[in-house]
Amino acid sequence: MKLLISIFLLVVISSVNAQTYKYEIISKKKIIGTIEGTITKKDNITKVDIVALGEIDFILKEHIKYKLNSMYKDGELIFSSATIFLNNKIHFSSVVKKEGDYYIIDKNEHKESFTDPINYSGALLYFIEPKTFTRIFSEIDNVEKDISKESKDTYKIINPDTEKASYFTYENGILKTANIHHTYIDVKIIRIE
Repeated sequence: MKLLISIFLLVVISSVNAQTYKYEIISKKKIIGTIEGTITKKDNITKVDIVALGEIDFILKEHIKYKLNSMYKDGELIFSSATIFLNNKIHFSSVVKKEGDYYIIDKNEHKESFTDPINYSGALLYFIEPKTFTRIFSEIDNVEKDISKESKDTYKIINPDTEKASYFTYENGILKTANIHHTYIDVKIIRIE
C-alpha cells in the first residue's frame, strides 16, 4: 500500500510543473514593495498567482496589496480574479469568466461582455515573453493593449486609456525588469529570485 501511494505521489508531482519568481518594486530609487508570482502547469491547464505588496507615501502612508489569480485552458483564459486592497479594504475588484464564446467581466459589481478570445493577459507577462503576441488583455483595466517589440528582449505596451507606455525586458523568456508608468506613480520592477 505504501508503495502504491509513493508511486501515485511521484506521478502527480512529476506531472505538475510550478515556477515561482520574486521581484522588488522600486519608485524614486526606493524599494516600495515586492511581487511574488507562481505559474503552475498541469496537462492543458495553466494557473497563475500573483501577489504584490507595497507601501506608497502620498499624503499619508498607504498599504497596497494586489492579488491576481488566472486560469488558462489550452492557452485561452477561462477565469481571472484581480483585487486591489488599500489599507486592508477592497478598493477594486474584477472577475473575468469565460462563458461559451464570450467573457463576462464583473468590474466593481458592474457587468459587461467581451467577445474576443483572450490568449495572453497581464498575468502571463511575468512568465511568458510575448514573442508571438501583438495584443494583451489587462485584468485591471479590462481592455486590450497593443504590444510592440522595441529590441531583442524588450516590449512596449501602451494603455489606450492613458496613452502611457510601459516597457518589459525578458531574460530566457522570463520577465527580468519592467518600467511601468501609471497615472499617479512610475515604478520599476526588478527580478531578484
